Amino acid sequence: MLVKLTIDEQKLEDARNRSKDMKIDNDFIDSFYIPNPINGFPGFYNNLNIDISIQDICNESVKDSYSSFSGGKEVWNASDLKAYAELVRSGYDIRDNYGVCDNIDQILNKYPELQNSDRKFIVSLVSMLKSEQSKSGGWRWHKWGEYIGEQNPTHEYLYDEPEIEEVFVYHIYELE
Repeated sequence: MLVKLTIDEQKLEDARNRSKDMKIDNDFIDSFYIPNPINGFPGFYNNLNIDISIQDICNESVKDSYSSFSGGKEVWNASDLKAYAELVRSGYDIRDNYGVCDNIDQILNKYPELQNSDRKFIVSLVSMLKSEQSKSGGWRWHKWGEYIGEQNPTHEYLYDEPEIEEVFVYHIYELE
């Protein structure tokens, strides 16, 4: 099931105090650390590295941010690559917990356990806009996982795509 994060105000204040010692502005800490929920989609947050803020300022904690999904069950973790390779060779349906999409519905369709499981999840979702990309370098498809959307990428860089204006990078985290 998708869950709402709870901010521990004392932990947030402690993070702000640590930032003062490092001469980091509280506005930066708040924009980086505080989970930014996406209206109308409980459990979805507009933060890329939300696992960092969960550990530092929320009452919840991440169980595993590197697991994959298969048939609604966790089947491997980063420390067991041999088992993962064997599953792939056998044709087992393995879905990574991160990737690229066009919209939230595509995530919900690919991972039904987000809504139909007793396990607790949150999803970070961040927009990648073509208009914000550099002419040289910038956001590339292959670095962000499987694309589960319906558009037709034809170039390595988002900036060079003739018909794609926006995609979203997502990452699913299971909570304890």
